Amino acid sequence: MRGDILLQDDKVIPAWVQPIALLDLCHARGVALEKLLVGTSLFADQIPFHGQFISPRHYSILLDNAERYWPGDDFAFQLGHHLANTALGPLGPLLDRCEGADQYLDALCRFAYLLNPLLRLRRCVSDDGRVLLLLSSCCYLSLTPCQLRVAITALSHLLTRLPDVDAVEGMLSIPSPANIAQYFSHVAAQVYFDLPFDGVRISLQPQSAVAEGSASLSQQAARAGCETEDRGQYFLLSVLRRYWLNNGEVADLQHCAELLEISAATLKRRLGEQGCTFQAVLDSARREQALIELLVHGASIDAISEQLHFHDSSNFRRAFKRWTGMTPSLMKAAFKELASLG
Repeated sequence: MRGDILLQDDKVIPAWVQPIALLDLCHARGVALEKLLVGTSLFADQIPFHGQFISPRHYSILLDNAERYWPGDDFAFQLGHHLANTALGPLGPLLDRCEGADQYLDALCRFAYLLNPLLRLRRCVSDDGRVLLLLSSCCYLSLTPCQLRVAITALSHLLTRLPDVDAVEGMLSIPSPANIAQYFSHVAAQVYFDLPFDGVRISLQPQSAVAEGSASLSQQAARAGCETEDRGQYFLLSVLRRYWLNNGEVADLQHCAELLEISAATLKRRLGEQGCTFQAVLDSARREQALIELLVHGASIDAISEQLHFHDSSNFRRAFKRWTGMTPSLMKAAFKELASLG
C-alpha cells in the first residue's frame, strides 16, 4: 500500500496534545491515570508523553476508559468545554487571530484533528447563506455518541464566540437521549436529534470579505504551528471517499485498489481489518453527497441521481431510503420544516 495511507492502528496522534488534555481533565476529577491508560500503549510514568504517538484505536480506547471511570454522566460535555476553553493546543492561537467567520471556519475545518484526532469537518454553504458543518470520522465509518457529544459541545462554544454568528444549531443522528438536560446545560446551541446526519448549522450576519493575503504575521505563525502537527498523510477511508467524490463514475473496487497500489483482494482485506467493506465506504460517501445536494443545494432528484452515477432516479430513491430510512421527498420536506425553526 502507498506509504502516505494510514490505518486505524498507525501511531500518528501526538500523545502530548489531545490525550494529555483528556488525562488532565480526568485527573482533576480524581480518576486514576492507570485505569485510563489500560490498553492505550501509554503508561503513567511516561507523562507528559513528548515525542510519543498513539493510534486512532488507542485513542478510542482512551475515550471509552474515560467515559467509564468518570464520576458522573457528563464526561463528553466536560471534555468539550475543556477543549474549547483551554486545550486546543496550537489551534487556539490560530482561531484567536482569525479575521471573520470565513477564516475561522476555514481553520476549524483544515485543522479539525487538533480538536479531535478522529474528527473530519466538511463545510457547505446553502443558498440562504447559512453554513452547515458536517461531522464525520476521518478513519471510521462514523463517530461514536461520545465523540459526537465532545465535538458538538466544543464547536458550539467556539462558534458562538464569533461576533458575526447569529445562531448555532446542533444536528445529531443519535436518538433523543434520556439525559437531554445535559445538552441544554452544556451545548451552546439548540440541538435536534434523530436526523440523517451529524452537523452544526450556523447563521451568519452579512460580513465584508477579508482581502486575500491580509493575514497578519502572528496569524501566519499560528497557522504554521498547526501545520507542524499535520500528519501529512490520510486515512484509508478518507482517501477512498475523496477519490469517489472526484472520480465517482470509475471509483470501483479495482480502480481504488490501483490508486492505492495494491490488489483488489488486499484492499478488501484491509477494509475488513478496519471493520468495514468497500460497499459500506462507497455508500457513506454517496449518502453524504446526496444529503448535501438535496438539503443544502436543493438539487432535483434526477440531478442527484446523475451526479451520484445511478442508472436512474428510481434506483437512487431506493438507495436513499435504505441509507436514511426516508424517501428524498420526505427528507427534503422534513428538513425544510426544521430549517424554518432555526
